[in-house]
Parts: sequence; structure tokens; C-alpha cells
Amino acid sequence: MNQKRAALRGLIACAAVSGVFGPFLENSSTTLQVTAQIAAVLVITILVFVWVHYDSAERSYERSQLLNAGLLVLPLIFVPAYLVLSRNRKDRVTALLRCVGFGAVLFMTTAACQIAIDIVWHGLLS
Repeated sequence: MNQKRAALRGLIACAAVSGVFGPFLENSSTTLQVTAQIAAVLVITILVFVWVHYDSAERSYERSQLLNAGLLVLPLIFVPAYLVLSRNRKDRVTALLRCVGFGAVLFMTTAACQIAIDIVWHGLLS
């Protein structure tokens, strides 16, 4: 359970870092912007895969190679698919709603950090 929570905390931290550095990258070179975006996508994908790994081990669910490949290439599609496949009928809706809720938390974390940096950066506090 600790590894799953660590992966989720890592995703929240990645969302916060993305929100903090987003405004600073607006005025930087295209190469730096693309590099930062690729790095963020790689970190997020790895953390999602780590969470799925520990969740499936906890549930004794054996993932197929196709599901593993899908999780690495298109996590937005294959994480919900994994949740449906790995849960019993009663728990599927709850798992999907929690996934959507966590996605909303990530979005709001990024947005809040970006807004805070914009306020501080543009001196709107004074």
C-alpha cells in the first residue's frame, strides 16, 4: 500500500511542479518547452505504471502484455480499462469515479500552482 500511495503522491508532486514551472517556460525556447513536456509525460507514465503494478499485485491480477503496452502508450484509455478488468462488478464504478476524482485533483493542483505563480510573478499581490 505504501508504494501505491508514493506513486500517487509523486503524481501530485509532478502536477504541482508542472504548474509552478509552466509560466516560466512560456518565455523560454521551444526546445526547452518540448523537453520539459516530454520529461513530465515520461515521469507521469512511469508513476502510473508503478501504481498499476502494485495495485495489480495487491489484487493478484495478472496483466496481459497488451494491457502493459497500452498503459505505457495511452494511460488515459488503459487505466480505466485496467480498473474495469481488475475489479469485480460492484467495485468498478467506484474505482472509475475515484480515478476521475484523482484526475480532477491533479488538474486543480496544476491550475492552483500556475495561478499562484502568475500572481506572484506579475506582482498582483500588491
